[in-house]
Amino acid sequence: NLDETERLIKHEFQNIDCACSGIDDKMYIFVTNAAMLSDVKRFISEKTGLNHMAFKIKYIDTVPKNESGKTLYVILENFYD
Repeated sequence: NLDETERLIKHEFQNIDCACSGIDDKMYIFVTNAAMLSDVKRFISEKTGLNHMAFKIKYIDTVPKNESGKTLYVILENFYD
């Protein structure tokens, strides 16, 4: 579940913002702290029990949000490989 993954990451790493989205069998996790990429990948792989290859962790300056603070997931699709 993408929402639950976001909650897990935000709870464990309180100094970063993140957003999760995905396609088919790949979950993209966008985080706002480049130094935490490997830590987030290791954490979420251990927490979910899924192979780390199921996740693509990417750094972005800020998570795109609308005026009411909701994440604009459609913009995140521009960062997919």
